[in-house]
Amino acid sequence: MGKITSVHNRLKNRQKNGEIDLKVIITAPRGKMGKLIAKAAFYRQGIEIVAGIAPPG
Repeated sequence: MGKITSVHNRLKNRQKNGEIDLKVIITAPRGKMGKLIAKAAFYRQGIEIVAGIAPPG
């Protein structure tokens, strides 16, 4: 099972259990800092990441 499939399955399970209260769009820089911000939001309870936006380049 790939990383993306694993993340998708976890999100589906959280939705079924009624654990997601807030959907967010993350605006962050590319690279390590963007990954850190997205990871922190992903592991916080009650938040679903809908989209991620980064500057071009």
